Amino acid sequence: MRFYKLLFDEENSTDDELVACVEEDFENKYSIHKYSIYKGRKIENWDGELTFYFDPSEGDKPTDYLANDLGWPIVSDKIKQILVDLEVKNIQFLEVKIKNKQTMEQINGFSVVNVTKLIKGLCPEKSLLSKTSFGGVIKPVLKREAVINYALFRLEEAPYGLFVSEVVKREMENQNVTGCYFYEVRTV
Repeated sequence: MRFYKLLFDEENSTDDELVACVEEDFENKYSIHKYSIYKGRKIENWDGELTFYFDPSEGDKPTDYLANDLGWPIVSDKIKQILVDLEVKNIQFLEVKIKNKQTMEQINGFSVVNVTKLIKGLCPEKSLLSKTSFGGVIKPVLKREAVINYALFRLEEAPYGLFVSEVVKREMENQNVTGCYFYEVRTV
């Protein structure tokens, strides 16, 4: 089984693709912290009102994996349905609003994927780790036995990366999902 880090496809993006930006004061307005989705816990107080805005003069075409200023995994209903059909476990879909900031017209059908369980699956001996004071993982290597039963996950040791199995990757590619780049990660 192969695994991939799921990233925004910046290399193949076009000028007409939208980038969603959250309001400056969203943490206070919606009582949600920007790092909440990286904790590996279910979010109970989500009301679906969190709104991202886009400037149509800078792009108005949504992709299935939506680029945004928080770097959150915002997915279309198309990706959501793929994950539901594959019976991916330990995830929660948190509905968000995407609005044109000039007309306030809303684009429906987008959710944040919140991973509700972190996996202790990083092999630190084989991974390339940052030597800076704040740490980080430059090039992760995964422990196969720890991640083999997961289709989509975050690592306990490095919760900001989102990883998918080759099954998820293949289905997303078969369904012509847009906005995704899959970086293959080594397993040992």
